[in-house]
Parts: sequence; structure tokens; C-alpha cells
Amino acid sequence: MNRADLVLFNEETMRKLKEAGIRLDDYRYAPIYRDYVVLMKTTESRKVVILSLSQKYGITDRQVYNIIKHLEKKIG
Repeated sequence: MNRADLVLFNEETMRKLKEAGIRLDDYRYAPIYRDYVVLMKTTESRKVVILSLSQKYGITDRQVYNIIKHLEKKIG
């Protein structure tokens, strides 16, 4: 299988993801968002959760905030 085969096989899905504003590299943020959801259930402060994720993943708190904001954006 080559890249063209993969794109052709997933063409419809890829188009729908693009139309919804989902970037192909958003899959990389799934663990951060998953941890965010879990921590928000057990922590009172959003800022504490974001700072914790920032330290865990070695990125700035602003990057964590932007990732969460991007993934929580409503579709449509």
C-alpha cells in the first residue's frame, strides 16, 4: 500500500474531517485531551489542570489551553 491508496480509501472521511476544521495532526492531542477530561472531573481548578498537563507533556500552558480550545470547538 502506498500513500495514494490510503488517501483514496479514506477520501470521504478526510474530506469530512477537513470540513469540520479537524487537522490531520489532531490525533497527537488525544492523550492530552483525555487526561484533561479525567483531571477536570477530580480537580476544581482548570488552571491547575492546564499547568499539570503542561508539565506532564513538556509544552507551555498556552499550548495546552489552545489544544483544549481547538478540540472543544463545536462542529457545524
